[in-house]
Amino acid sequence: MNLELYTDRLRGFLQSAQNLAVRLNHSQLMTEYLLKAIVEDDQNFSTDLVKKAGGDCERATVLLDEALSKHPQIGKAQQNNLSLSKEFLELTDTAEQVAEKWGDSFISVECMLQAFTGSQKTVTGRILKEVGLNPEKLQRAISGIRQGRTAENASAEEHYGALKKYSRDLT
Repeated sequence: MNLELYTDRLRGFLQSAQNLAVRLNHSQLMTEYLLKAIVEDDQNFSTDLVKKAGGDCERATVLLDEALSKHPQIGKAQQNNLSLSKEFLELTDTAEQVAEKWGDSFISVECMLQAFTGSQKTVTGRILKEVGLNPEKLQRAISGIRQGRTAENASAEEHYGALKKYSRDLT
């Protein structure tokens, strides 16, 4: 897992996931933490993408909280002592494969979400399926947002919808 190949936004979500694991006194960084950070995006990029694909972020948050409450707690957790779960490593490998398939130079939030939906055997994959998100719907939503662009730099997600974000329709 080479963090240099992750977009800035995805690195921020990874940091949030790590902080959540420490706050909950868990010893492993699991996929549930990362998905929770993504569906609780305060800048709404990820949540808008999930909603466009037919997913329910609020329901996902509830289900993720339930799943996280079942994990055993240790004493005082420390960020530098967290290990990565097997599922987490498999998820990052899948996201890297998705980025390569799409011709991206960087692994973006969209690649990670696609990797989540592609794994129906994991807790996070089942949660996304339960809240109405599947790989086909997500791919259509991603295509609509990207409009043929690829993630060529670490701030790739900032450029999606820039015209809509920084302009006003005068007609």
